[in-house]
Amino acid sequence: MLNAYWALADQSPNAVAIADSLVAAYPLEPEGYTLAGQAHWLAADHPGELRLYQRLAELDSVAIAAGGPDCRACIALDGMFSAYSSMDSVAREMEMLQWEKRVQPTSRSAWIGEMFLLAATGRGDEALRILTSRADTVHASAIDVTNQAARLALVRGDFVEASRNITVLVSLSGGQRHGGLWLQALRDRMQGRQGRALAAAREYEMEAHHDPDISALGTAPLLRAIALSEGGQPLAAAALFDSMRLRWVMTDTSTGQTARQHTWMLTHEITALAAAGDTARVALLADTIQRVGSRSGYARDQRMHHYARGLLWDARRRPAEAATEYRQAVTSPTFGYTRINFRLAQDLIALGRPTEALPLLRGALHGGLEASNLYITHTELHEVLGRAFEALGQRDSAAAEYKWVAAAWRDADPPFRERGRAAAARARNYGMRNSVMPQLSASSGASSFQSP
Repeated sequence: MLNAYWALADQSPNAVAIADSLVAAYPLEPEGYTLAGQAHWLAADHPGELRLYQRLAELDSVAIAAGGPDCRACIALDGMFSAYSSMDSVAREMEMLQWEKRVQPTSRSAWIGEMFLLAATGRGDEALRILTSRADTVHASAIDVTNQAARLALVRGDFVEASRNITVLVSLSGGQRHGGLWLQALRDRMQGRQGRALAAAREYEMEAHHDPDISALGTAPLLRAIALSEGGQPLAAAALFDSMRLRWVMTDTSTGQTARQHTWMLTHEITALAAAGDTARVALLADTIQRVGSRSGYARDQRMHHYARGLLWDARRRPAEAATEYRQAVTSPTFGYTRINFRLAQDLIALGRPTEALPLLRGALHGGLEASNLYITHTELHEVLGRAFEALGQRDSAAAEYKWVAAAWRDADPPFRERGRAAAARARNYGMRNSVMPQLSASSGASSFQSP
């Protein structure tokens, strides 16, 4: 058991083998299934993760109603939900949330999960009702409701409501203001206001130096680097990502955790270099990321070199070869690196295969705004989704997506403003009246994910 704990803490490539041996040797020990489930999540074996957590729930089923820190069945439910989410199985996610809400009415995770799943699948009005009607039941504070309302508004594309709540958070002190600045940068990025996003990111970074959990990891400049890249300064962004990468020095004795952080910063550096057209350095770092990623137990890191090679094929205008590489980089359509979804979907549309692009784009929208989804905005995903629907001849769906984009980028910085105007023209061409605010047809329905 100690070996399994350490393998997970170390992010070791051996974590699955060690945890599985624990389950095999002690099949009635619940903790073994907890550790093995985590290991299979690391390896992006989501069906295996689901199987292990289902067994854990059976072993500790009487503890569910009581909850508490010793409830292994509660861990199992969270793990099952994670597995379904990672496979973008929306119907099963909703079933689990409804069941959890019945057996644990005060569950905060079920409250948040249901809200954002509804919003991401085009049922924003229902999500808003749950935000207010269940806040007291789950003992959410007024500030917590404000925070969730801001995020929910961003997912729905209601930037007026998002701004109202973000203003409240930024006016506070300490962690609430810090979180408000983070959301402010996200909002400005989604609205194509990269100058404002950069300013918010710098303010967030300055205040983050007082938070040891952030400054010690060296992640405070992350938002600034993203804003630089999206704002037309990819080389400056690449240099900043490189400086963050070098905080984790790789040696022969480095842990899997170090390899994971090193690989993640390399990923963003490569993305920025590709945007700058520096394919020579991308090619060099593709080999580096393959070598470093193999020392991490996280499947995303092990496969990220395929993403780098896909960027190289795209630079050579070879979308078929690029798509082949991108597919091999995908670990989850919802919680992988969703820039892969974005690039792969673009290539599939260019190849005349827009139907294959739909689940990739929907999955990215289902995954939320942050974590691995932080590095591509929902607005850009909606724009490509509009192109996919347009290629399929689904005029109403295309118009709805283009209307979403046009509203987001109405007052954007010049390059995004032009794209917003083009989206508005397409929406008009498809008969979308300006007074109609669309539901997110981008996210309706569930997709079936098959691991590559």
